[in-house]
Amino acid sequence: MFFWFCIVLCASVGRFVTTKDVMTGEPREVAVNGTKVVTAARFAAVEFNRANTEDAFAYKIANISSAKIQVVAGINYILEVKLSRTMCKTSDTTDGEACDYHSEPRASSRFM
Repeated sequence: MFFWFCIVLCASVGRFVTTKDVMTGEPREVAVNGTKVVTAARFAAVEFNRANTEDAFAYKIANISSAKIQVVAGINYILEVKLSRTMCKTSDTTDGEACDYHSEPRASSRFM
């Protein structure tokens, strides 16, 4: 009896769930100003500052131009973010959020 109830329940719920909503592995666009997107971008900026040993200055987010999420075993964030150099030294901070932008921008490099 319980087995048939589960099958009927799954069949009934299946009508309301579209394939696009539950498709795992396919990246889909999300709002660039969402809290989780901004949190992921800030995390990436901090990691970029830790890994960037070439420059003495820290970087902070200037613009998030696109954001996608991909549902796999967890959630992957695929972000296109412009980072700008700040006046703060990397040795003083890894989070450049409170720093002013540097007057002399540096040529950009890709970070993946």
